[in-house]
Amino acid sequence: MAINPSANVNDLTSWLNQHLLSTNSFIPHINGIPNVKSKGIYFWFMRPEGYKALSTYASIKPIEPKYSKDVDGINYDLIYLGTTGTGKQGKSTIHDRLKWHINQIHGNGEIVHGTLSTFRAGLGALLADDLIIPDCESLVNSFLKQYMIVFWIEYPDNKSLIDNDEEKLIKCIMPLLNLKNNPNAKTNAKTNSTKEYKLRRTLVYKNSKLRLGI
Repeated sequence: MAINPSANVNDLTSWLNQHLLSTNSFIPHINGIPNVKSKGIYFWFMRPEGYKALSTYASIKPIEPKYSKDVDGINYDLIYLGTTGTGKQGKSTIHDRLKWHINQIHGNGEIVHGTLSTFRAGLGALLADDLIIPDCESLVNSFLKQYMIVFWIEYPDNKSLIDNDEEKLIKCIMPLLNLKNNPNAKTNAKTNSTKEYKLRRTLVYKNSKLRLGI
């Protein structure tokens, strides 16, 4: 299961092709969230039309190298990945984490305490000027339903293994909406869509908090 630390993009492409199975995938808000009680890594793929839908406030374009997967004749691009069971408590499952990303309500408390799903907040910042209004929650849900498909890989209960594989994947594949460990998100990186996304998310979070008087 463990990714070779010296793996390059081609190696990781082969590894992902081997481990990302159509049986371990679903479309959010169309299919039910699978009741997977294992820990692991989940992968969000976007239809190519999604780039235009995310470009109202920032220029969001594919960044090479990227990993794409054919789903029913359409090449979906990997734009975000994350882990389960690697936090402070180490108890979350794939089902728990995906339920949080897909069904979370955008409320004042989530903004105040910074508990809004990072993935939802990022999409919200690209789809609206505020993380709550005008109906940002609905916009994100609609986007997930129309443009996204989720895959997952189950892992043994091994925090170090999961974290190390996630870090290697992000550093090498550089999914568009991942910031931590992503070379494209660094200050000295050339201008790219990940950097534009990072600035946009920071701005919208700041504006949302200002409106709430934080």
